[in-house]
Amino acid sequence: MTCIIGVTDGKKVTIIGDSAGTSGSETLLRKDPKVFRKGEFVLGGSYSFSMIQIINHCWEPPSIDNMDIMRYMVSIFVPSIIETFDRCGYENDDQSGCNLMVGIRGRLFSILGDYQVQETFDGFEALGSGTSYARGV
Repeated sequence: MTCIIGVTDGKKVTIIGDSAGTSGSETLLRKDPKVFRKGEFVLGGSYSFSMIQIINHCWEPPSIDNMDIMRYMVSIFVPSIIETFDRCGYENDDQSGCNLMVGIRGRLFSILGDYQVQETFDGFEALGSGTSYARGV
């Protein structure tokens, strides 16, 4: 079971996650992280270790400058992720392979399977099969 949890107070973003990789009935504790930093971003991913590894090792965050953050996320951030997936051969045909949490400048976003950008009012987000448990707590 994967659970990536993010919370923000509007100034600081904290994202935490487990280290388990599951396949059928087998669970392994993996060394490669599901949560990591890239520049001023903190990111956490679920569903696909391939996706997480590509973002961690192949993707470079485009400059945000003083742009509106939601506009940046939709018009620059997401297209840069898609371009990196294409370049590295990662396919998201079933629209379930991009479950990414992103913290930037006190804001917390989730990029979901169809690449929509989600930001909640309560500053809390959870991804992965443990989402309902995290939200229940």
